Amino acid sequence: MKKYFISVLILCLLLQFNGCYSFRGISKDDFENQSEVKTLYVKTKFQETYRVDKGNYYVKNDTLYGKGEKIVTSSVTQPFEGCISINDIDSFQIEYYDGEKTLLLLGGIVGLAALVLFFTIIISEIEEPFVTE
Repeated sequence: MKKYFISVLILCLLLQFNGCYSFRGISKDDFENQSEVKTLYVKTKFQETYRVDKGNYYVKNDTLYGKGEKIVTSSVTQPFEGCISINDIDSFQIEYYDGEKTLLLLGGIVGLAALVLFFTIIISEIEEPFVTE
């Protein structure tokens, strides 16, 4: 039973490494035409990354004004409120729901769970004839 429980935990851990959302880069020209953007990630030429949510930013006179977070590391952020020149921006990325990736991940987890269950049953049946009372 412990092996089965550990196998399920490992499968659940796979969900943590690969989520349902992905990032897609957009050009500076396409940036202003993106009305469905919920979360915008901006990377500057100075290797700084900022995250701003929809409604918390606008562009005026080739400058992006916004309120959000400056991403220092993957787990450390700092509050950000200010402006970034469009000329200093290296790339824009938007976060979007990736249905194909999600279905592949779930299919892989279900398939792996079926294999683990199948081999667990086969191993338990092989060991039963050798059990003596």
